[in-house]
Amino acid sequence: MLRAQPMDDRTFANQYRIARVFEETRDISNALRLYAELHTARPDMAEISDGLFRCLYALKRYAEADTLLNQRLSREPETFDLYLNLAKVRSRLNKKSESLDAFAHAEKLIKGMGYFSSSLLIAQIMMDAGYQEETLEMLIRRRKTSEESDQFTREIAALYFKLSKYDDGTKEYLAMLHSNEQDLSYIEQGISRFTADSSVRRQIIKVVTSHIDIDKATPAELRLLGWCYGELKNYKGALQIFLKLDNLGVKNSSASAGGYELYQFAERIRNEGALDVAVMAYNEAIKRFREGAGNDPQRKYFVSMAELGALKTKEAYFRSLPDAPHDSLERLVSDYQNYASAQLQSDLAFDALLHAGELSFKVLHNYPIAQYVYENIISRSQSYTEKTRDAFFALEEIALAQDDLAAAALRLDNISAIIAKRRRPDDLETAKHIQLELARIDYFNGRFDSSIAKLDSIITDPNSDFANDAIALHSLITENTGNNPALKLFAKAELQSLGKDMNAALSAYRSIPETYPSATIADESVLRAVDILLQQKKPNDALVMLQNMQEKMTTSPLLDKAVFREAEITEVTLKDKPKAQRMYEDFLERFPKSSLTTEARKRARALRGDSF
Repeated sequence: MLRAQPMDDRTFANQYRIARVFEETRDISNALRLYAELHTARPDMAEISDGLFRCLYALKRYAEADTLLNQRLSREPETFDLYLNLAKVRSRLNKKSESLDAFAHAEKLIKGMGYFSSSLLIAQIMMDAGYQEETLEMLIRRRKTSEESDQFTREIAALYFKLSKYDDGTKEYLAMLHSNEQDLSYIEQGISRFTADSSVRRQIIKVVTSHIDIDKATPAELRLLGWCYGELKNYKGALQIFLKLDNLGVKNSSASAGGYELYQFAERIRNEGALDVAVMAYNEAIKRFREGAGNDPQRKYFVSMAELGALKTKEAYFRSLPDAPHDSLERLVSDYQNYASAQLQSDLAFDALLHAGELSFKVLHNYPIAQYVYENIISRSQSYTEKTRDAFFALEEIALAQDDLAAAALRLDNISAIIAKRRRPDDLETAKHIQLELARIDYFNGRFDSSIAKLDSIITDPNSDFANDAIALHSLITENTGNNPALKLFAKAELQSLGKDMNAALSAYRSIPETYPSATIADESVLRAVDILLQQKKPNDALVMLQNMQEKMTTSPLLDKAVFREAEITEVTLKDKPKAQRMYEDFLERFPKSSLTTEARKRARALRGDSF
């Protein structure tokens, strides 16, 4: 009886406010109840009708929503929103022709400033309804009536690609590029969205390249073509494009314009692993930089950058080889040093010397040369920089590799003295690095309590870059304090493994499980010995050690790592894929909760030939 009474303004306003709260808190059922009552009381109020429609649509009561909209259209002026909502509802009711009629009616009601945004809104809703072909027709129609001839071209091109009409889409993208060269990056991104699937990438990009005439192409079109060749991994084809681009730059500007495109191209493909083509691109860039250096002396810096890039490319090539020839690496170290000695720019010289030092130290194990190179950086430095800091720490590592702990500590004292004078906040991390290295020296010397104290000071700052390394060493020491002789032997083996004497390190690691079979560190010693055997190309000996570990250390927490490692060696080194597959499957049965389970399952599936 109360609801049958006319609703006064105050009650109506309160009920409307409550309905909105229900809707905003996603209590749609109660919101619908109140909106329905309010609509009955005042059916001509648009805000109430809109709320009632939203609730009906959210609850998928599309037939009632359709009825409501038809009632409104019978007594209200036609509006864009009413017809757009009607189109949405009818698409949900699978009334395609009626839905398209409503979309067309909404399209006719677009006026003024909202022309572009309203058209895109219609397009989005039509796409959501699955009307892609009709959306394309609508966008083409809207473009014809637009005051801007290229309006909607981006959307039309993307939709052509979505509908697999790559030929038409490419024409649209090239029209965009012809109109505005600044759209190049957008076009590349747009094409990339549709080339994520490798099965269609080649097809799409071949269509794009077929529409560009190299001889008549604009610079922007050539850049797009070069990008396409890069996507196809046709780096030699891309190099020809960038040579042409560079020639155009010189022709349209001056000799001082040549080289830049080629240099950027060389830098990119070096990182992508196309080392042979990268060297050719660097050499061409160097030649062109030199040709223009007479008019622009600053181009000498780019010559130096390109020369350094070429050296880094050679290094990447040698490092990619299973057995890089030592004589070639030694020549490369000399090339780096000769390059550095000729450089007035210290940043490039130090970059080259750091590469020479790392090759000498980590690859060639030529400690005298490595030490000379790093000391050269320090002697040439007029101030303390990141590169001189790296040189000091490298010299400390070289001292450790030579089992000279006193010299290593002295190198750290040198850095400490420098940063103590500077007193800069950015040196705090360096101070933690020094503490970590001093803790390692204590550990190698068997002074475990002193090492723990230093590690504790690092661990207190979990945001430090060195916190994880400190935690790992701290755990290693604390978990093995019950058997100091075994831990000292392990530390000695670890120190020896830093240097050349890998046989001594292997012997020490092997002796731990034999001499101290109950030591906690025994299982880790086996895994370290396995790593050395693999470095020495003795995979069968490594497998024997892993099998013995599984037989004798049945309660080891590292047993899952041993089983996984055995399967990995069988797969990667011995290339026995059927056997490796069975071993991974056995691992999954034995260790279902291991942290390596995901990787083991992935490898087993790959070996089995599963496709996803």
